[in-house]
Amino acid sequence: MKLIWEVQRDLETWGRLKLSWLGRMAAVKMTILPRVLYVFQALPVEPPPQTIATLQTAVLRFIWEGKATRLPRRVMYRPEQEGGLAVPCLLRYFQAAQLCFLLEWSRPSSEKHWCFMDQAVVGSHIWKESWLRRRHRARGLYVSPVTEVSMRVWDRVASRMGLTTFPSPMTPLGANPDFGPGLQSEALRRWHEGGCKLVGNIFLPSRE
Repeated sequence: MKLIWEVQRDLETWGRLKLSWLGRMAAVKMTILPRVLYVFQALPVEPPPQTIATLQTAVLRFIWEGKATRLPRRVMYRPEQEGGLAVPCLLRYFQAAQLCFLLEWSRPSSEKHWCFMDQAVVGSHIWKESWLRRRHRARGLYVSPVTEVSMRVWDRVASRMGLTTFPSPMTPLGANPDFGPGLQSEALRRWHEGGCKLVGNIFLPSRE
């Protein structure tokens, strides 16, 4: 992969410079991370685990000048406010890039053109699909490579990282097989008129 070769080449070149430990971390954050993040956001492809691992190893080797690491990775990745060094964890950045798409889909009022395109491919109200159980979601979510990658990442990390509960406040009341009353058109119409479209609207005032 060209990106791996370019990153390894640049890190090898910079490794010969007299940079401080913190300076090396800053170089990674300002020059390597934006390039990697651009690829994560632009291509609807999930990189093989080995690709991300190779890039991460190259970054850590550069920071430690090819020597054995003297701090656990979890400490290096931890935010500075929590006593860490905020060294980029590329796997987490890939996951975050994919979840940004899901966050935008979840906004019914989104005006992003790519959201309209994803909506057309899925063939359903994309803003609600990710909050349904997987077996109830529109098949189109897993047909399009653009939405499939994001949904795979979401399914892996949502509960493991405590990003949501079930049901989530974002779970739709209508067209949700897990909620029988929402399948009744008359009841659904009255709820929508009252501003109740999501589980969260039952407990929190609508902001629409």
